[in-house]
Amino acid sequence: MRLFALCLVLTGLIGQSAQSAELTAVVLSVNPQQYLAFHNAAPQFAAAHPAIKLTLRVLENEQYKRELPAMLSSASPPDVLFMFGGVALTDAAQKGQLAMLDASGQGSDWPRHMPPALLRLVTVDGKLYGLPLSYYPWAIYYNKRALAKAGVAPPASFAELLASCDKLQAAGVAPIVMAAKDLWPLAGWFDYLDLRINGLAFHQQLLQGKLSWLHPQLAQVFAAWQQLRDHHCYGHDSAALDWRASLPMLYNQRAGMMLMGSF
Repeated sequence: MRLFALCLVLTGLIGQSAQSAELTAVVLSVNPQQYLAFHNAAPQFAAAHPAIKLTLRVLENEQYKRELPAMLSSASPPDVLFMFGGVALTDAAQKGQLAMLDASGQGSDWPRHMPPALLRLVTVDGKLYGLPLSYYPWAIYYNKRALAKAGVAPPASFAELLASCDKLQAAGVAPIVMAAKDLWPLAGWFDYLDLRINGLAFHQQLLQGKLSWLHPQLAQVFAAWQQLRDHHCYGHDSAALDWRASLPMLYNQRAGMMLMGSF
């Protein structure tokens, strides 16, 4: 299982005075429920802090990712931003684009109530840079009926996964639907394979730039990925699909499996 942490970060020290302040916040939303949750929180914040004028923008997933680099490097960035924990947050913090979050100085003990693994994803050089909002797993989801129709049991090993691709392909079912249009689902496959083959410590060092992408251990990862291609595990139209467009294929039994986050 691969976990993503989501958090809020500060790009500067806001609210210099409790008497009068303006606060701008930009966050990401992947579905209507999340969109409404942020907008419902805005009037609650206004009621609790009447001296602070809040300006809130809620952007769709891909639009947010496109605009984030410019927001981080802007001379007048938003005060509060949504951020993915881990490497993305570490990179921004090391570039000086984020402000340290001094939770203890604000009289809060919320870090004591967070799982240590989650806090590590928002900590850089021993300093907190984000307030965790949530986390979610990535996993290989499968359609039980699609697999049963092809006489395939849910694979429990890499060898079984390759064999299931052959059987699903023969039954006229796309073995694995891949949403490659926006590229990040492809990165998910690399993460998944590298974590399983080389382990968490190696993967983290690689993504932090501490290991070369020409490291010999990565040959095993790309060899395994090539095996998936050799067994025609991915549909031919993968490059044209975004993650939302790929979901009906799994629901309607046109595809057997999908690697995706639980969102």
